[in-house]
Amino acid sequence: MPVCRLTEKELREQIHQVMIPNLNQVNPMTSRVVDLSKYSRMNDLYLFEKQINMGYEIKKYLGSVFYEMTALSPHDYCTYEQMRALAHDKLGVVVMPSHLPS
Repeated sequence: MPVCRLTEKELREQIHQVMIPNLNQVNPMTSRVVDLSKYSRMNDLYLFEKQINMGYEIKKYLGSVFYEMTALSPHDYCTYEQMRALAHDKLGVVVMPSHLPS
């Protein structure tokens, strides 16, 4: 769950830095940059009898968050579509579209 939340936060910050003109930009020289794509590309983890696929967990979490946020504020659907495209480009995670009327 912490990796999923961090992934959503990073995607949201990157999209908002592009969409909001006067938002402070993150300086990679002063702040720590985390490569989140390594989590989406990981092999399955096995904990006792449980198998965890991090790429699938991130995909499922982002899909539910994007769906809920689009349902709550349909006028922001474009933002979540851009976050979905960024997740695919940056992390290689294909998040299914919400299929809500916009």
